[in-house]
Amino acid sequence: VLGKTPNLLNLITLNLRQASVNPVTLHLLFREPNFRNLRYLNLQENPLTPFGIQHLTESPILSELLELNLSSTGMEDAGITFLAGAKYLSKVTSLN
Repeated sequence: VLGKTPNLLNLITLNLRQASVNPVTLHLLFREPNFRNLRYLNLQENPLTPFGIQHLTESPILSELLELNLSSTGMEDAGITFLAGAKYLSKVTSLN
């Protein structure tokens, strides 16, 4: 749906703060190539859980991401472990 919209090819910033994004939503959104130019992603205050963080870290679509806000997402220690080993998020210079 949103991720399939071709107008998103030039999207650089995506603010999904308090948008009720969950792990399933993340999995569906960030497997779509239309987000490949995304540089700034705010997922603050969404119920992501460690599984949502895992979906993020396994998405090659996010390989150009520079800033990622995961404040108040319930990622727990397991989510931090996924982030630490994330090969596709290697360009992130700001993590909150």
